[in-house]
Amino acid sequence: MSASVSNEKNIAPEPARPIAVGVVAIIGIICAVLWLPLPPAWHRGFGYAIHMLLSSVLGMVCMYGFWRMWRWSVCVYSALVLLDMLHYWVLLRPRVYAPAVEAVIAFVGLLYLRRMR
Repeated sequence: MSASVSNEKNIAPEPARPIAVGVVAIIGIICAVLWLPLPPAWHRGFGYAIHMLLSSVLGMVCMYGFWRMWRWSVCVYSALVLLDMLHYWVLLRPRVYAPAVEAVIAFVGLLYLRRMR
């Protein structure tokens, strides 16, 4: 009986936030700040600038949710990624790099969805 008790004491507790979720949350915050519409974006078109602003703000809110391990943030961010892909591939010239980074972040969130509250 003492052997099983000693084995239970040696098991390290599982961290509250997986390292991958923390890393993508920080990368997502950085990307969201970089996508804030600067004055040149407003000259490109009002709709484009509004899209960038809403995507950035919603992305920051979702990354805070990733950091806090909230399940709703993964669902909202995944929907945002799908809308951004639609925006890039239908309305603008097809660009792979911006939606690819968002898709990787959403994929990592979906991998850890069961561990979130």
